[in-house]
Amino acid sequence: MWHKLSIDQKINLIKRKIGKAVAREQYDSALLLMKCLANILYGYNQYYKDDFLEEQMEILREKLFGALDRPRQSAAEDGNSIFFYDGLGADDGLELIYVKGLVKAGYHVVYLVRESAKGKFPIMQSVLENYHAEMIYIPTGLSTLDECRCIYEAQNREDIRAAFLYTLPYDVAGVMAFMGTEKPYIRYRINFADYAYWLGGNRTFDYCIEYREFGALLSDCYRGIPRERIILQPYYPHIDREKEFEGFPFPVAKEDFIIFSGGTLYKTVDGEENLYYKMIEFCLNEFAHTKFWYAGIGEDRDAVELRRLQQKYPDRVFWSEEGRNDLFQVLRHVDLYLNTYPIGGGLMLQYAAAAGRIPLIFYRTIESRTQTIIGQKELGIEFNDLDAWKEEIRKVITDEEYRMAKEQRVSDAAIDADQFEKNLLMILEEQKSEYEISYAALEGMDEIQRVYRERFGEYGVENVIGKESYLPLLKVCPLIYLYSRKIKRSKKQ
Repeated sequence: MWHKLSIDQKINLIKRKIGKAVAREQYDSALLLMKCLANILYGYNQYYKDDFLEEQMEILREKLFGALDRPRQSAAEDGNSIFFYDGLGADDGLELIYVKGLVKAGYHVVYLVRESAKGKFPIMQSVLENYHAEMIYIPTGLSTLDECRCIYEAQNREDIRAAFLYTLPYDVAGVMAFMGTEKPYIRYRINFADYAYWLGGNRTFDYCIEYREFGALLSDCYRGIPRERIILQPYYPHIDREKEFEGFPFPVAKEDFIIFSGGTLYKTVDGEENLYYKMIEFCLNEFAHTKFWYAGIGEDRDAVELRRLQQKYPDRVFWSEEGRNDLFQVLRHVDLYLNTYPIGGGLMLQYAAAAGRIPLIFYRTIESRTQTIIGQKELGIEFNDLDAWKEEIRKVITDEEYRMAKEQRVSDAAIDADQFEKNLLMILEEQKSEYEISYAALEGMDEIQRVYRERFGEYGVENVIGKESYLPLLKVCPLIYLYSRKIKRSKKQ
């Protein structure tokens, strides 16, 4: 039965179902199964490419769109339109700063997003409207196959000069459509989920844009992407500097030293060691005037240690579960940003640097180091020795002159919009970046995979990939469906 199978056995079972669906020309079922498998591989995060899945997608692509005979890596010189497929539809990611850079450079952006995203990206919509960009919505209620065809038709236009793929790791419709592109324009994949498996391999793009060296190293070593097709483009956070600070969710005295941290809570869970929370507790015990503030959402299972600290230090540990739209202003008002561990945060580091606050990083793997600030290694903010980290935080908390000098160096290292947009134009025109990649040894991968493997093993396929992704799997895989029905009946009894 399904529940008795190991994760690898479940993966192989779904692969067999995919092969049969493709062979029988059951295209929508095949796409649904591919999506579910990609979501499982993303959550499991033990492999960074899957040759079987890519081969089946290639077979399906040819069945859907015919033989492919397009010259690669050649731009349509007479076209001035950039096709941008946004599979997320939000204002809080890299999509906004890429689109801003493109429209400000004078390109006509053809922006494709799902209709379900309407009303969820007001800043993006404002930018697109102000620069007379073209917005196309994928209708709600389409099958995965029809979604794929919709994207395919939208991108095959004569005026397209280049195309950007920005989407979730398991968006099979978007990936399949990009695989089938007929026109000879250059395709770029924006790799924002650089730490994990994602669908499509290197068949969906001509160049893979990485935001940090870690992603470039993974793509080189594990995804099999040639180095000449990997481009580094660091990013900056979109900041509304006119926005007012919404205030602290707790009382603050003049002498308080506020340590701030945030992100999805699972990034702070490392099994029984609980090192992240031990570091916080060290600060609280060592310095009576410190307070700790965490902002971010998470499952109850991931909040155990944070709640423990709240109970132990009720007037000094605070958790804001709601989202904040004033992160830049928050970081301007706190004294230090503590990066999450064992999984580091990228965007929050950028906010901290832009706000002139030290982002203190503890790492034991190259991924938790993050590397999203220019010259980060030379800034003295990274530590993989706990005693050295403690010594540094003592200096930062007790020596104001030392802290201010380091804050200035951090602020100077943050990339800004002008630098980002200048480099984006270089990428479009020359397929090159002014930022070089130092292909160092990729260390600590066993530890990274262990964290994801243990989390996946503890919570299972259904909980890790989510109910919305799991339900399609039930519809096209009878064995799993029958097992789910059995569970429902036993619960009613």
